[in-house]
Amino acid sequence: QDQANPHTGFPPGVAQQMLLRHFKHYETIARHQRAEAPPPPAPAPAEESDSKPAPEDVTEVPTTPPAQPTPAANTSQQQKEPKVERAHSESSVTPYNGAVTDKYSWSQTLYETTVEVPIPAHLKSREIHVKITKSRLEVGIKGKDLIIQGELGGSVKWDDSTWLKEGAMLQVTLVKELETWWKSVVTGDPEIDTTKVDSVRHVSEYDEETQAGIQKVMFDQDQKRKGLPTSDEMQQHDLLRKAWDAEGSPFKGQPFDPSVLNMSGEMPPGMAPAQP
Repeated sequence: QDQANPHTGFPPGVAQQMLLRHFKHYETIARHQRAEAPPPPAPAPAEESDSKPAPEDVTEVPTTPPAQPTPAANTSQQQKEPKVERAHSESSVTPYNGAVTDKYSWSQTLYETTVEVPIPAHLKSREIHVKITKSRLEVGIKGKDLIIQGELGGSVKWDDSTWLKEGAMLQVTLVKELETWWKSVVTGDPEIDTTKVDSVRHVSEYDEETQAGIQKVMFDQDQKRKGLPTSDEMQQHDLLRKAWDAEGSPFKGQPFDPSVLNMSGEMPPGMAPAQP
């Protein structure tokens, strides 16, 4: 943000938050693609043979000229590529929890929806029309009919939503106001079945505090499986070590031996007061 002109640029921290949201969005899509990718085929084992190769057949066989291709009835119709396929092939976004329409492709997570619209590569940003409000979206080329127009599939944080032109693709990122699954980008466009979306969350999609809690649980489970102390037990062990050599400790100066301590509240053997 320009300090001399506070009306330009982003407030402190906003650009970083936008970058992290985009990173998490594409990280989720990449994991989905890796999970669905078929494993590479195993190389065929080389066949070894001790026998000599068969003699080559040198018999002359009369050759016939290759058949000429039959001209197509309508060449222009064969060369015409369906609009849906073109939009899909040019798009860098896999329709993860979204779809490919005849005008655009879109994907979504619980946090945002990404729309990609194929446009002529020579267009400048000033020739593109994008209007994002809390509940409505308009996308198109100035002077022409709008490509996308209508009520959004859910409310968005319009001031956090962005758009970007990259080559022949216009990408619009809509930050959702509520963590919900959209049936479509705008009302009236083809809808998806939201009961079939991939609703599994990766650890990285949670806030930092929740991530720390999940990682702690996973670590403790792994430690228990290996017969090793959990994170709480390790922390308790560190506290005991510090208290061992603290001022006033009866163990100060002695080698640390947690086996003589009893955390049940009873005095360790040999330390109980003498009975009268």
